[in-house]
Amino acid sequence: MKNRLQQFSVKLLAATLAIILAIPTNVFAMKQSKSNIYTAATSVMGVQEKDTSKEETENTDFNLIKSAVSQQETTDYIIEKSARLSKTTGDVDYKIVVKAKNPSTEPTGEQTTTFAITENTDDEKLSVDDVKALDANGNETDINFNQHTPNLLNTTKENIRTTGITSAKPQYGMVYYISTKLTEEALKNLEEKSPQLALDFTIASPNQNPVQTRYSLATTNPDTTQITINNDGNVVNQASELVEKEDNLHLYKGEYKKEEKTIFQTTPAQLVWTDYINAKDDKEFAINFDLDENQDTEYSQIKIDYYEARDKGYVLNQSFSKTVDFTNSLNLTIPQGYIAKVSLSTAIKENTNAKVYTFNGVKVANPTYKEEKTEKTEEEQASDDADPLPDDFFKNAEKAKSFYFLSLLGKLTQKVLWLLQSSYFTSL
Repeated sequence: MKNRLQQFSVKLLAATLAIILAIPTNVFAMKQSKSNIYTAATSVMGVQEKDTSKEETENTDFNLIKSAVSQQETTDYIIEKSARLSKTTGDVDYKIVVKAKNPSTEPTGEQTTTFAITENTDDEKLSVDDVKALDANGNETDINFNQHTPNLLNTTKENIRTTGITSAKPQYGMVYYISTKLTEEALKNLEEKSPQLALDFTIASPNQNPVQTRYSLATTNPDTTQITINNDGNVVNQASELVEKEDNLHLYKGEYKKEEKTIFQTTPAQLVWTDYINAKDDKEFAINFDLDENQDTEYSQIKIDYYEARDKGYVLNQSFSKTVDFTNSLNLTIPQGYIAKVSLSTAIKENTNAKVYTFNGVKVANPTYKEEKTEKTEEEQASDDADPLPDDFFKNAEKAKSFYFLSLLGKLTQKVLWLLQSSYFTSL
C-alpha cells in the first residue's frame, strides 16, 4: 500500500512538472513591461548586445523621411531634386541641383531662380539656407547672390511663401538648399495622412527659354506584412519614404465656410475651392469642374489669377486676371514663367445633408452633417438591449487564462506536497 502511494505521488509530481513546462514562459513575466532592444546580429538567429555608440545617429535617421534623387532633363539643364522630412520637427529640406548641359559655352548675364510654396500645400515659412555654384568636377563652391521677397502670394514677414535668387550665370551649374516647415496640423496627422508638399520654381536666363517645374511629394508608409533581409542576412527595418508625384499639374484645396450673421445681412455657408496650376508648357488645355450634386453653382463665378516669376518671387500680374461665369469645362493657356490660381465658390443646396463635398476628387467634410436614424429590426433591438461585455473583457481574456493556469498549478503543487507528507508519516 505504501509503495503504491509513493508511486502515485511520483506520477503526480511528474504530471505537475509536465504542466509547468507546457505553460508559456511569458506567463511568468506578465508584469515585466520593459523590453530589451538589440541591434541586428550577423545572423538572423543571432543576438548581440545593444550598441549605444550609434544610437543617436540611428534615432536621427529613423525620424527622417527621405526621397530618392529624381532627375529632369530640359533643353539647357539637367535638374536633380531630393528632399527629406523630419517626423519630429516638421522641417522639410529641399536640395535642387541645376547642371548646365553645355558647360563649354561661356555664360553671360545673370540667372534668376524663383521659388514658391502656395497656400494649397502643407508647407510654410520658405527659407533659402544656402546657394552654391558647381565647378568642372561637380564640387560646390561659393557664389555671390541676391535674394528678394515680395509681399504677395499670401506672403508675410512671418511666413514667406515666395522668393527670388539672382546671381551671375554659372558655367557648370547651381545648387539651391531650400527649407520649409510643415503646418502644425499636417505634422500632427503625419502618421495617418500624407501632407501635400510642393515646391514650385522657375529658372530664367538671358537667351534661354524659362524652365518651370513643380517638385511635388507624398509620404508612403512601409508594408509591415513583408520582411526584407539584406545581403548579410539581417532584417532591414522598413521606413516611410518621400515619393515624387508624377501628376503634379494641379494643387487642389477646399474649405467650408460657415454661415455668417451680422446686424445688416446673413451670408450663407459656402464652399471655396482653389487650384494652383503649374503648366510645363504654354499649350492650351482644358480644366474640368467636377462637383457633387449637393453644390449649387447658379450664381458661381470662376476667377483666374496669374503669378509671374520675377527676381522678387512670383508676383501677381493683375492685367491678366479675369472672371467668368461657372462652366463645367474651361480652356486655359498659361504663359511660361507663370503659375495660375483658379478660384471657385459654390453655395450649398437647401434640404441636403451631405457627409462630404467634392471637387475633382478632393473632399471636404460637412461640419453640419447629421447621422440619419433608421428603424431597427427586432433582432437588432434585442442585440442592443443585451448587456454588453466590458470594454476590457477581450484585452484581459488572455491574462485571465494565464492566471487560471497559475492557480491550477498552485493547487496541484499543494496536493503533491500533501501526499508526499502523508506518505512520509505513514511510513514511520
